[in-house]
Amino acid sequence: MRPGPAATLCCALAGLALALASCGDETSTAGTSAAATAVERTTPAGGASDSASERAPALTRAAARRCRARTGELLDSMESLANLLAVGLPYGDYLRQVEGAREVYDGLPVERLGVGCLLAVATPAEAALNLYLGAANEWGDCLASSSCEAESVEPALQRRWDRASRLVGAARDALSPRRAGGAGSAG
Repeated sequence: MRPGPAATLCCALAGLALALASCGDETSTAGTSAAATAVERTTPAGGASDSASERAPALTRAAARRCRARTGELLDSMESLANLLAVGLPYGDYLRQVEGAREVYDGLPVERLGVGCLLAVATPAEAALNLYLGAANEWGDCLASSSCEAESVEPALQRRWDRASRLVGAARDALSPRRAGGAGSAG
């Protein structure tokens, strides 16, 4: 059994503490390998706390640029999914969009993200993807059941989608210049 996103965040924070104690450099691999190993690639129904990125250190401008270059496609794919959901999306199309986002996620160069990027952007993005995957499972289970009414599962799906959208927004905010420019920020 693999740990959930909350355990992943705790492991990543422990890795960050070790990395900051040893060097504090964004390009260092001292804490990155431990944090990268902690990034889970499973699809639990839950997700990390919406405030996970608020506890993460701000990224420097340079670190934000590097992080954006490596995670931007994943964030874009999930923002596109949220936009499609806003206008209505059949289950088959939703499933294809989620699988596309998962393929992008699977291709992330985790070992090259840096601890700051991993905590501030990749962790909330992963939690958002897990929520989208959980919604796909819940929606699919309902469709497979003759006793399930689509209207009965919709509120739960909407909650997951809303939370996922907020997490993607938090990840995107972590890359914005207004947060990424602090003099004492960690990378």
